[in-house]
Amino acid sequence: MVIILIRRFVRPDREPEFLATYRAQTPFKKPACKGEKLTRIGDAAAIPPGLRGIALSGPGCVTYLNIAKWDSWVSFAKQFPLADTFDPKIETAPRQRAVLDVIEDP
Repeated sequence: MVIILIRRFVRPDREPEFLATYRAQTPFKKPACKGEKLTRIGDAAAIPPGLRGIALSGPGCVTYLNIAKWDSWVSFAKQFPLADTFDPKIETAPRQRAVLDVIEDP
């Protein structure tokens, strides 16, 4: 199993359109997809610096991080083409992806 991180840079005034697009692409019926979580990067001023150690937010946008579990990155790539699918009407920058190999899963 691998974890695929997908960082999305969403225009603040286009969050509803982004969420609709995201929900339309959810692959839960694909056997290679073991689940996913869509998260929004916390930007509250009260969050202490010690919890802001990894720079995930982007400038002038709302940053979402999709955390997806897949059998393999090959399965993910078959479902979602790796060609850039940047939508400038909704996003401020192209999405970024990373593959994390699971070392332990207690």
